[in-house]
Amino acid sequence: MKTIVLLRHAKSAWDQPQISDHERPLADRGRNAAPKMATRLADLALPLDIILCSTSRRTRQTFSLMSAVLGMHAKTVSFLDSLYSADADTILAHIRSLPASLHSCCVIGHNPGLTDVLQRITRAGIDNIPTCGIAVVECNVENWEDVKEGELRSFITPKQVIE
Repeated sequence: MKTIVLLRHAKSAWDQPQISDHERPLADRGRNAAPKMATRLADLALPLDIILCSTSRRTRQTFSLMSAVLGMHAKTVSFLDSLYSADADTILAHIRSLPASLHSCCVIGHNPGLTDVLQRITRAGIDNIPTCGIAVVECNVENWEDVKEGELRSFITPKQVIE
């Protein structure tokens, strides 16, 4: 059994039009939501073997805020330029290249790629992973390269947690 956690970055700020999209930081709302969502993720008691994280500023900030709650260590994360604005094929290629010895991974990235992965491998009917949303998918395979379909086990949104 392999477990995939798809985590969209927290809400980003749009008040600095002069900076590039890659360098856009989190908004106050995102900085507030990330630790609360990390607490909900911790409640699921999922050990995460590896975190694959986009190199954008907002994904790195989301990781940092969440890792403070979850106790993630830097050695368990790979920051990948290729996850910035990645499509579903790219995200799945990273997942499918993981060693079989790992049982769970978390991908911290962007839409539409993350939602497209969720739609492709589940029949959950979710049309959007919102900012700081978390989807947990279990795949009944022994090797990551065989990930083609899975079952949605949890879908947590900030609206469920914060409002």
